Amino acid sequence: MEEDEPPRKSEERSEIDQILDKMKKPRRKKMLTPDQIDPVVDDIIHKMTTAFKADSDSLEKNQPALKRVKILPEVISALSKVPYQSAFIEKNILVVLKTWLDPMPDGSLPNFNIREAILNVLHKLPIDVDHLKSSGIGKTVMQLSKNPNETHANKKMAESLIQNWSRQLFKLSTKYSPSDYEEQRREKQKPKSSTPTTVALPAIKKLEEKLEARTRDLQRSQSFRAMIPEKAAMDFTVRPVSSAIAKPINQAAEQKKNQLLKKFQQKKSSGKRAVKMSIEGRMMYN
Repeated sequence: MEEDEPPRKSEERSEIDQILDKMKKPRRKKMLTPDQIDPVVDDIIHKMTTAFKADSDSLEKNQPALKRVKILPEVISALSKVPYQSAFIEKNILVVLKTWLDPMPDGSLPNFNIREAILNVLHKLPIDVDHLKSSGIGKTVMQLSKNPNETHANKKMAESLIQNWSRQLFKLSTKYSPSDYEEQRREKQKPKSSTPTTVALPAIKKLEEKLEARTRDLQRSQSFRAMIPEKAAMDFTVRPVSSAIAKPINQAAEQKKNQLLKKFQQKKSSGKRAVKMSIEGRMMYN
């Protein structure tokens, strides 16, 4: 009996080793097939559409609209699962989400929980430029970011979405690192070249043409307005030729003028002084 104990220990070790080996092996995730994904996606989209119509009818009857709030956890759970996200995007889930985020017919915002959950899940979905253009959800998110009735936290999420989508539209990197900021700082500190490059010349020429056209338009518009008269500048480097026509001199008139001037000079030089007048009449008769 004592000789049989060591083999039992070895059997126990081998069983433990086998269990550890099984634990070390990575478990392969089961890939879902389209046949498994599509029914789930279609069901969620159908529920969302039906709930939206039911809430719209309730609002028209002045009744509480609670259908979307009830299915919200199920919707967000499905949208958060990575295997389903591409199928949701291809089946125009963004259009349905837009209707959920749009203001009500009376101008009020949807339920806060709906807005918060959808803005949060939009960060997780693989949305590209084509999906943004076809769905129009970007405009709705932009309106939320500027709505004075929206909360500060939701505005921040909406602004973050707009920034990420804008970088996709302009084909900019969405990854930030200290080196990126350092490179941007160096570019700003670089001295600008005094001579424009050949690539910039067409743009500069086009800008000059626009400025000239704008100047002409301004001159035309100002010509029909009342303006304050200003003194014309008379700084001539060359004396302009007079346009006045010289009249022939009348000799008789010139002689008469000279005679009058001569008499005036004689009276001035005669030496007679003026008499000082008195209100009493003194010195009037000499």
